[in-house]
Amino acid sequence: MTFVHHNTGEWVRPNDWSTARRYPSDAYVHEYANLSDIDNKFVRQTFEWMLEIGEIVTQCGSDVFQIRN
Repeated sequence: MTFVHHNTGEWVRPNDWSTARRYPSDAYVHEYANLSDIDNKFVRQTFEWMLEIGEIVTQCGSDVFQIRN
């Protein structure tokens, strides 16, 4: 199993209501082979919760979490 954490960076909505990333360079993707490899408590607990309920993809703000087989 692979645990993938995507952070899409900070999104802003200008006056014309279009969507743009403020700092695209802030976006990143981290892949983990095991839950024990994840230092960030929030990220690890989110994956644990996903396993509990059987979810393979979820999003929280600019964070996207995916479990791959």
